[in-house]
Amino acid sequence: MTSIYDKPKEEISNSCLYRVCWCTKYRRSLLDEDAQRTLTDSLLEAASKLSIELTGIQLFSDHVVLSIKTHPRLDIHRAVKHLKRHAYRDLKATYGWVSTRVPTLWTNSYYVGTLSGFNEDDMASFIERQPTRQ
Repeated sequence: MTSIYDKPKEEISNSCLYRVCWCTKYRRSLLDEDAQRTLTDSLLEAASKLSIELTGIQLFSDHVVLSIKTHPRLDIHRAVKHLKRHAYRDLKATYGWVSTRVPTLWTNSYYVGTLSGFNEDDMASFIERQPTRQ
């Protein structure tokens, strides 16, 4: 008797699509146009290392929204942490102010939703709940 794991890879198809969002620390407006260009390049490079596809990148001054297509065996938590870490490292190397203006560039939290069950209101609510500093 064969199991589903014995099937050749070409017989297996998948479509794992996620919408991911995370904010800068204290939702500070740190991502200007130059930083956004660097961030885009960094995210694309990091995604290629994990063999994931970024099907959409939206960058704002205080948060990042990505559409990710990935293999089902890749843990989405691991992918998000890798993208955030890689982006922080590249931005810090390019712009010295990154490490002096905030203790860390990103918050620890992030929002993940599958594209089939994605709700724009949930993501907006997540962004609004992030702490700010006056």
